[in-house]
Amino acid sequence: MELSLSQAAQRAHVTPTAIIALIRSQILPAEWTVRGWLMRADDLDRLVDQASRASGVTA
Repeated sequence: MELSLSQAAQRAHVTPTAIIALIRSQILPAEWTVRGWLMRADDLDRLVDQASRASGVTA
């Protein structure tokens, strides 16, 4: 499933600016389309999971 920038930010509980920073630093793969940024939900979920484990936060 593909997510828009706002959907990704809402899903990760961060601001859209944070998602853009992850895209620009090539940590989060995304594609620029005529509809704006699109990214795979699996990629975002994997990144959030890694960050949660690294910080010791449990869902």
